[in-house]
Amino acid sequence: MGSLEFAQARLSSRYGERPDDIALLAERFWREATARVRSRAVLSADTLAALSRYPWPGNVRELQNAVAALAVAAPPRGVVWPSALPASIGGTAAAGAGSLVDARREFDVQFVRSALARAGGHRAKAAGDLGLSRQGLTKLMSRLGIAEADPGFDADADPSAGAAL
Repeated sequence: MGSLEFAQARLSSRYGERPDDIALLAERFWREATARVRSRAVLSADTLAALSRYPWPGNVRELQNAVAALAVAAPPRGVVWPSALPASIGGTAAAGAGSLVDARREFDVQFVRSALARAGGHRAKAAGDLGLSRQGLTKLMSRLGIAEADPGFDADADPSAGAAL
């Protein structure tokens, strides 16, 4: 049996100079990964921009693996925001950044946004999933500054027609 040689496509400096290539690759990998996990979630334009800003020192497989992991962790519907990315790539959960109060608030905002996305924007269902009343969720959203106009809450959004795909 002969040895197999694999050509490794590198995301070299030329990709760093051409972030649109990263976005195109990420979109393709996202479609493949979400099809495997049967998700209808979409990547936000901000998430694609964060992926494009990362230098990707490894090969194409590193980008593919990062996008696949993101698809597995994403809610089945809704929008995936940059805060879902690992801190090393551009997520907001950087260790040692900010205070505990700030970190807790950011967690709460993302947790509520995720619940709303999973519930397709239906407050009563999201509230039930969070163990809150609908009124309790409304008050929490107000305290966290999450409004219907907030990009994390789009009750009328069609997940299959998202910003990235």
